[in-house]
Amino acid sequence: MVVKKGPKELEREVIKAGLCTSCGACVDICPYINLVKERAVIIEQCGIEEGKCYNFCPRTYVDVMALDQQVFGANRKDVAIGSYISILAGRAKGDEIKNVAQDGGIVSALCAYAIDSGLVDGVVLAKSSDHVPTPIIAKTKEEILKSAGTKYTVSPTLIGVKDALKEGIEKISIVATPCQVTAARKMQNMGEEAIKLTIGLFCMEAFFSKDFYEYLNEKIAPSSIKKLNITGGKLIVQTDNAPVEVELSEVKQFARPTCGVCLDVTSEFADISVGSIGSEEGWNTVIIRNKIAEDLIKGAEEKGTIETKPLPKEKVELLKKIALKKKKSSIGNIEDKKLDYLELNEGDRSKIMEVL
Repeated sequence: MVVKKGPKELEREVIKAGLCTSCGACVDICPYINLVKERAVIIEQCGIEEGKCYNFCPRTYVDVMALDQQVFGANRKDVAIGSYISILAGRAKGDEIKNVAQDGGIVSALCAYAIDSGLVDGVVLAKSSDHVPTPIIAKTKEEILKSAGTKYTVSPTLIGVKDALKEGIEKISIVATPCQVTAARKMQNMGEEAIKLTIGLFCMEAFFSKDFYEYLNEKIAPSSIKKLNITGGKLIVQTDNAPVEVELSEVKQFARPTCGVCLDVTSEFADISVGSIGSEEGWNTVIIRNKIAEDLIKGAEEKGTIETKPLPKEKVELLKKIALKKKKSSIGNIEDKKLDYLELNEGDRSKIMEVL
C-alpha cells in the first residue's frame, strides 16, 4: 500500500488541487508542513522523494481492499457502508451526558467507558474554541464532556495523536471523521501502534470555519450559538432563545471542495461508527464493525453506561441508500477531475452507479 511519492507530489496532487481535508496527518509527522487557513501548506521542501506525508494523506491512493483486510481481516460484503457485524440504535444513560451531548451522546459515553475500562489511556477528539474545532487529549470523563457535540467544521484531529505520544500516552483512541479515520489506518499500516480504538463519525461534508461562521453571525449573535444540527434539509442553530433555522442550501457554498470526492459517509474503516442517519430523536445509529467494537458495546451496556436496541430494517436501508447516493456523486466528481486516489473494483463501481 506504500506509494513511492513524497511532499512534491502531495503539494501538486492534493494541496494545490484543493483536496486537502485538514486532517492533520501530514502535520503530525513533518516539521516542514503546517496548517494555514484550514489547509496544509508546505513551508519548505525537505528534499526527500518518498514520505509518510504523502502516504498518510486520505486523498492520496487508498487501497480499499487492503485496508479492509488490515482492519477486518476480510473484504467487505456491503458496498454501501463497508464491513460490519450489526447496526443498532444506542444512547447514553444518565442526564450528565445527555444534557451536553448531540443526539444520543453515545460517543461521549463510549469514550468515557474506554478510559474507565483501561482499553485506552486518552482520547483524541475535537473541542470548539470560539467555534473553531481544535484537537485535544481527554483523559477524564469531565474533559470528554467539554468536547461533546457535533462540529460541522474541520478539526485537524490527527495532530493530537503526535501530542498524545509526546505526553507518554501509550493507548490512544481517536474520534474522527471518515477522512481522518482513513488517514489513521494508513498511519497504522506504516507502524503507528498506539491507536487502539477508532470511533468514526458519519459525515456528508464539512465547512470552512471562518466563512461558515461569518455567514451565521450575520443572522445570529456568536455568543448565543449553543449547538448545531442538520436535519430535514435545514441547519438548526440552538441559541439562548428560540432555535434558528437556516436552509442548508444557503451554507453549501462554504463546503470544502474535497468533500465532493469522498465516497465514505459512515467512516467505513473505523472500529465503530456513530451518526444520526436513521435514528429517532435522542438516539444514535451505531455500526459495530469488528470484535473491538462488539466488546466495547457489550462492556458499556453491562456497566449501565449505554443502552441499545435494534435499528429498524427500513432505517438501515435508508442509511445504505444515502451512503450509496453519496458514493455515486463522488465517483462522478472523481472521474471529472481525473483523479486516481483509490482502488474501487468494477463490480462495486457498477453497483454504486446503478443507484437511482
